[in-house]
Amino acid sequence: MTRSDEQLKVEKTKLDFYLLTRLSRSGSGGPLGAERSETHWIALFYALKFPDDFRAGVLLAVYISGDRDSTATVAGNIWGTRLGIEAIPSERRDGLQGKEVLERITEDFCLQDPDLPDGETRYPPRF
Repeated sequence: MTRSDEQLKVEKTKLDFYLLTRLSRSGSGGPLGAERSETHWIALFYALKFPDDFRAGVLLAVYISGDRDSTATVAGNIWGTRLGIEAIPSERRDGLQGKEVLERITEDFCLQDPDLPDGETRYPPRF
């Protein structure tokens, strides 16, 4: 009995996921004593598995066991940064609370000139 291409893909994905989980549990944590987190490894796995498909990757990240919301959030941030806001489905963007504030902060962070006219008013330096 031969395995279909789809079955082989599923088995490879399971193996990749298993190896990634094992890798996340090895070692003694990240920099500055940060605790090990499967969330970040799993999010990275989905971001690499679906590099151009925000919807598929986030859906899969949500349907795993464990800390689903954090995993999907981290994965979503990776896709949003890599692909831009257009990659996020409009139904996920349109009803977002505080959308205007987030857009303004994002635009400010993306400015080439840090000396924007009202920059010190909106973001006063704290010493």
